[in-house]
Amino acid sequence: MNTLNYIKIDFLKNKRQIILIPMFAIFAVLLSKNSNISGASYAMFAGTIVGINAFTSEKIKEIGFISMLPGKNINKVAGRFLYGMINMVILEVLFLALYCIISDFSNTVLDKEKIFLIVLSTMAGIVLISIEYTIFYILGKFKSQSLFTFIMMLPGMLLFFLSVFFLEDEKFLNFLFTRSIEEIYLLVTVAFIIIVSLCFTISVIVVNKKDERND
Repeated sequence: MNTLNYIKIDFLKNKRQIILIPMFAIFAVLLSKNSNISGASYAMFAGTIVGINAFTSEKIKEIGFISMLPGKNINKVAGRFLYGMINMVILEVLFLALYCIISDFSNTVLDKEKIFLIVLSTMAGIVLISIEYTIFYILGKFKSQSLFTFIMMLPGMLLFFLSVFFLEDEKFLNFLFTRSIEEIYLLVTVAFIIIVSLCFTISVIVVNKKDERND
């Protein structure tokens, strides 16, 4: 229940997302007409931008109010992480729904590969948000706008360069193509759980350490 309160606070502070998320989803669908990867990738990066608003909208004067709410640091961090995840899922689900509607009108088949791509982009987006949140917790919330922008761009850039590197690696491609989609789902899910759990754990430890220094 305490975690839910922190999620509500983040959503109340960022009400404009009600407008931004549908706009991002529509634009992602438009991009997907030319390339499924482009649409899914845009939805993923748009989700990270929406999710990171929880930090960019946070003000110093709010710290006192938030610290008075019942709950431990693990509840605060869990609320923030779930806020980002929920936004990412909402955006991707809306993107998928709009994509299905357009596919129905244009008689386009929505095959397993396309659904897998959207699911993969959702999981990758949540991983990016988790990494960004961890960086913000380590460096602190009240930095310059240029630093915020850099942190927002860094995980995405790393993911892009890593994807280019692996997609050009013949051994990796051979490994990928010799696996069934179920095996790939399993590998991706395991990696997803490990990375997100690690980011969450590090964030909780960092917040606890900062509180100990302030006491």
